[in-house]
Amino acid sequence: MPVSPNVYRNNGDSFAILDVLRSLGDDWELFVTLREIYLEDAPQLIGEIGECIQVSDSQGLRFAAHKLKGLVANFIVGDFVAALQKLENAADAGELSLAAGLLSTIIERNQWLTSTLANASPVA
Repeated sequence: MPVSPNVYRNNGDSFAILDVLRSLGDDWELFVTLREIYLEDAPQLIGEIGECIQVSDSQGLRFAAHKLKGLVANFIVGDFVAALQKLENAADAGELSLAAGLLSTIIERNQWLTSTLANASPVA
């Protein structure tokens, strides 16, 4: 299936659909499935992250950040993954003030990736 070579960029992150497809064995159906999972699960996980920060639940925060990081990693978005790793590390260290500072970055990058994925197309 022909795929658009578009590369989408935002604040250091980039999303290259061809690179993602190559990493998935050029399986567009798998890409679509992963996209649907991300679009469905990411908002809930970000909500959990925010809630865990508010109630000082380091363990829940680490778990939600780790799950979201796994979803994001499917799309080879390095800076977003790195921000989520920092969030995991902050949770491990019990540094919830640092985690709270990262939340706006996570939300902004999620909005960008959500929009990018919604517009990703297999046709050039």
